Amino acid sequence: MLKLLKNPIFLFSALVFTAIFYISLSKTQQKNETTALQIKSIAEENQELVEKNTVLEEKLSSNNPEQMIRDEFLMKKEGEYVVKIPAPPVEIREEKEQPNQSNLQQWLSLIF
Repeated sequence: MLKLLKNPIFLFSALVFTAIFYISLSKTQQKNETTALQIKSIAEENQELVEKNTVLEEKLSSNNPEQMIRDEFLMKKEGEYVVKIPAPPVEIREEKEQPNQSNLQQWLSLIF
């Protein structure tokens, strides 16, 4: 048995096996850490969604569902008229036309 333990081939194979085992354990630990981070981020996202859900449920319960449907989808009751008011027009600003200037003069006018 002592001869086997002193054999260089056995010692080398034991060393290789130990190195492979150590590398495998370190990679498994890294995977566990990344998985834990993913679980944490998903749990935080889940908590945010639960909070948004409660806010929306409160909003829904406080409003009249019929009124919400009529406002959102422009539905009407018999004999009613729905009037949609357009948004005010957006003003378009016209830039002053610069006389033909060289690039250097244009840069100087922008900087100063």
